[in-house]
Amino acid sequence: MDPASPDVPSEVADAGFGVLGLEELKTMLEKTVEEWNRELRQEGEAIILLRLLEHKFGRVDAKTRKRVKSADAERLLDWAKRVLTAERLEDVFTN
Repeated sequence: MDPASPDVPSEVADAGFGVLGLEELKTMLEKTVEEWNRELRQEGEAIILLRLLEHKFGRVDAKTRKRVKSADAERLLDWAKRVLTAERLEDVFTN
């Protein structure tokens, strides 16, 4: 489809989508969806960890909440395992 074609909305042509082939667009969308899924999964893991921490240790301070929400997925899983054996909140986050 020609981006200068009257069938292509100007927002699409201006964004460069008019020059992408279907395969390129499909690849771009797949990568975007994968990234969204990764972010949502990580966000969900952080929420679960925070709930576990609150259940075991009580109210979680803002600094710890921020730390959990900014952690990568691997770190979140490590911390979640430590909740099982930790006696204090600090024990979850120490190496």
